[in-house]
Amino acid sequence: MRTTRSSIRRIPPGENTLPVAQSIHTEDESTAKENSSLSAVRADAPKIEFHGPSSILFDEDAPNQKNIQDPNGGEHHLEPLSAELMANAATQRQLESIHFSTHQFDTDGLEQDFAKEIMSLFWKTANSAFLVVYRPAFMRDWACGGPHYSKLLLNAIYHNASRHASEDSIRLYGPNSATLRARFLQRFKELLRESFDHSTTTTVQALLVMSASISALDNGRTVAWLYSGMAYRMIIDLGLHTNEPRFSTFKQVSEEDIEIQRRIFWSAFSEINALKY
Repeated sequence: MRTTRSSIRRIPPGENTLPVAQSIHTEDESTAKENSSLSAVRADAPKIEFHGPSSILFDEDAPNQKNIQDPNGGEHHLEPLSAELMANAATQRQLESIHFSTHQFDTDGLEQDFAKEIMSLFWKTANSAFLVVYRPAFMRDWACGGPHYSKLLLNAIYHNASRHASEDSIRLYGPNSATLRARFLQRFKELLRESFDHSTTTTVQALLVMSASISALDNGRTVAWLYSGMAYRMIIDLGLHTNEPRFSTFKQVSEEDIEIQRRIFWSAFSEINALKY
């Protein structure tokens, strides 16, 4: 039998000597890495926002919205929701009953039990729709007189939730719920005259809560538009629609302040769309 010499190509030095299958596998890995990097770029791409790059209010030199510089150094990461906010909310819920039992709340002329009933109704009904009032901050500052509480906001809450109160409680202050709401509305108007000098977050919240309450009544849509319109302009004045709010009542911006800002902005956005119909 005649043996033929197989043609074997000499591989020059430095040339890739990997098997074909391994070379293909290496190319697949590099392609996968490129695709994953492109996916990461697409995921981090800027999203459409009402006050984003397409808005005249957008500040391209502003820091990243997800990170807020701490005056003491470091950064506050706002997403996901901080465990500090969750822990603080749980603590404040435990303190509410203590503050009511020790009469630390200034109920502005109402009995403690009736005020407690109205506040419970508000958290269960009206506030669950728009979440404009941040409960831990409001209840804490109601007891100590902090910046997240005002009598204007308190009477707006009274007016909003009193229509759900029991008849026995209402009879202590008038013949029906309409009379009681008229009392809260009159008190609200008196306090509102004193709140026009400067914009605050509590005034914005009070106007939004009262606007939602009045819009549910007969012939109340015009006044609801008036109150909500004032709230929207105060939001712009405070800068709550931008990445860097100008809180007039806070010396430094905390995670709780950012949470309140988000609630006010999106509550106003939801309410203005609800009032259209």
